[in-house]
Amino acid sequence: MEIFFVKRPKKVYLFFLTLYVTSSVINWFPLVSPEIVRSIKYLLFVYIFLYEFINFRFKYPSGYLSPIGFLLIFISMSFGFYSSFNISSLIDVLMPFLIVWSFNFNKEFYYKVFYRSSLVVSFICLMSLISFVTGAFDIFSGETWGTYFSQSAFAGYTTGYSNTLFLFVVFLVYYHRLKKCDFFSIETFCIIVIITSQFTSGGRGGLLASLLVFSFGYRISKFYKIILLLLFLLNIGLEDLKLQLRIKSEYKTEMSVNDISSGRLESNTYYFNKFLENPFFGYGFGDKPELNDFIYEPHIVWLRNSINGGVFYLLALILIFINIYFVFKKNKRNKTRDEIFLFNNLFFSTLVITFLEPNYIIGSVQGEILYWILISLMLKKNKNNFSVVNAN
Repeated sequence: MEIFFVKRPKKVYLFFLTLYVTSSVINWFPLVSPEIVRSIKYLLFVYIFLYEFINFRFKYPSGYLSPIGFLLIFISMSFGFYSSFNISSLIDVLMPFLIVWSFNFNKEFYYKVFYRSSLVVSFICLMSLISFVTGAFDIFSGETWGTYFSQSAFAGYTTGYSNTLFLFVVFLVYYHRLKKCDFFSIETFCIIVIITSQFTSGGRGGLLASLLVFSFGYRISKFYKIILLLLFLLNIGLEDLKLQLRIKSEYKTEMSVNDISSGRLESNTYYFNKFLENPFFGYGFGDKPELNDFIYEPHIVWLRNSINGGVFYLLALILIFINIYFVFKKNKRNKTRDEIFLFNNLFFSTLVITFLEPNYIIGSVQGEILYWILISLMLKKNKNNFSVVNAN
């Protein structure tokens, strides 16, 4: 077992951490059940957590990001647990805290992991695009997800796939700035491939966020940015753009906001009214038979969590994210301009996405593992003295 938990970063750990970060876009695999894929990802997390704890211990940020914060969250969840219990909900809340307390090695080591993961994810996106164009290897994901490889590769749900890809775009834009790369670089190619995959998947929130981060954050001339955006629009075509935005020309005079939102406005209104009927205890984190008369989920993360655990759980979650912002702001003087850029894009862009999706950042941590590790690194006060050389 020493090779797995040796007292300094080895290639074994580098490999498994890269695999785990990459697995954020993998929820199914041919001839493998989704339950096995999910179990493997949890086992990878356990290994990574143990490695980090044995080698680098915990460092607790101040305020509610410490064990006190987790205790607060757990107590607030008890109202929802009274209605119905789900162990996955508790794990998904515990994991972000464990990540924030961990990852105390040199940042360059983790950036190497993220970069390698980004290359693998870009390759998966490229294969998915080839399948989209040619129809080759267009495998059905199964009844659990109901999608094809050409739509969302091995991710399953298309919107979740697009939102997870956005996190890799944020990192690649930051990495491009950090390394002062040229326009004609592997980073540029990877970003173009990922954004194109977001478009073909149909995930609008992640796509819009990626385009905004690329347009305002990528360090290339405005001329190149305009050319790339024009080529992108010309390539996809007006009709494809309308389809992606759920706009049908023949019904454009009759379409409502609810139609364009794919029924989300109606579902959010329904669940908000349900929340008002039971604001303190919520409806629980497991089965909700009293809500089965509506087929759609609430497409606002905060509304979904208020439905699950009630208003006290919602307030506890909001308090945690407010604390994340102020802990970073407190340590801002120790950060570079590029790190401030990374945090702002990561924190505020994902915050916007939480108002468009049912699960993001909270409740689906395995898909947003890159977000929480980057947040963990941004909240650390100082760089450690470990050398990254041993990681090679």
